[in-house]
Amino acid sequence: MSGEDPRTTLNAMSEALVAQRRSATDPALRQELSRQIEAIEDQLDVLAVLNAREAARAVDAASSRLEALLATARVNPFDPLIQRAFKGAADRVVKRADAASAAFASQEFPAVEEDEPPAVQDATLPAAAAPSRGDAPEVAPSSAPAGDTGAVVATPPPAAKDPVAAEPVAAPAAAARTEADVPKPSAPATSEPAPDSLPPLVRGNTLAQLAEDYRLCWAACRIRPEKRKEVEAATDRMLQGRARYEAVSRRSGGVPWQLIGIMHGLECGYDFFKHLHNGDSLGAPTTRVPAGRPPGWTSTGTWEESALDAVRFKFKGITDWSLPQVLHALESFNGFGYRPKGMRSPYLWSFSNLYTKGRFVADHVYDPEKVSKQVGAALILKVLEERGLWP
Repeated sequence: MSGEDPRTTLNAMSEALVAQRRSATDPALRQELSRQIEAIEDQLDVLAVLNAREAARAVDAASSRLEALLATARVNPFDPLIQRAFKGAADRVVKRADAASAAFASQEFPAVEEDEPPAVQDATLPAAAAPSRGDAPEVAPSSAPAGDTGAVVATPPPAAKDPVAAEPVAAPAAAARTEADVPKPSAPATSEPAPDSLPPLVRGNTLAQLAEDYRLCWAACRIRPEKRKEVEAATDRMLQGRARYEAVSRRSGGVPWQLIGIMHGLECGYDFFKHLHNGDSLGAPTTRVPAGRPPGWTSTGTWEESALDAVRFKFKGITDWSLPQVLHALESFNGFGYRPKGMRSPYLWSFSNLYTKGRFVADHVYDPEKVSKQVGAALILKVLEERGLWP
């Protein structure tokens, strides 16, 4: 057995347990074997909607249960060899999942300096006509506290709970067919506008102050040719979870699934065992800002339930999801601390002609020479637009 396919591995576990049950004489042991077989079969049922990392953890959790069961039953010495093979399969799948997530995840820190969003999101677009490039307003920054949204590696919650939401979602296979039906156009021209043709930096933190800036930056944005493959890979990785993002979007009242997916990549590295709020483990309520979310959370909750709380908590009252609103929501998520530094946020524009260098290397610690290694959120939207998946 190669051990590369989680379904093959779980099937092998089930077969081993069935063989043990067939030869067992102790009624209590037979009952426990039956319970473990049912648990593994449940995992097989949900693997169709799990990403690679979750599949690896399902295998690892199942092999741990099998290990404990074999030790209790004191079966023949060959069984531990089977168990170690299962562990090896899980390790290999985890490594593959890590490699897939690396295209988007990085050690980025939130921009938490002077220019932070107000406590209530401003969803009001400018009433006046949009200014031209030459007279974009320079608005004095305001100050408000902001939370830490940096991601940490956390211990996953118990895998016995089915992490899939109660609401049925399409299996990734169906989603993959949907994506396959959408032709991927050839990369657009990558000619980069001259520096003096880029829109002037606008300071501020409300949508009314920044809406036109977002429009101008979007029009001027070009993916750097040498970064095109990384942006495409990050987009492909996000689309693997599309069915789950769409399920949350439907229940949220219209928060775009694309926004939910991009947030999931930036905050969690596409890990469905982490809170969308800030990347904390689903094994407990969030401990970092925003702390204590979702209210009353237990480790038996699903990723979808937590994600629904995250989007309702962060985007309450927003119904217009135009391009400026989406970009404002993403920048608000990370903070507006880059604008007072005289630069645009790499959280949005990294890997494009609108960003060169400078990033926060720790909370409140800015290094003007450091270059972000994270794919900018706006660039994922650019590729989705090219593929006809946005807006």
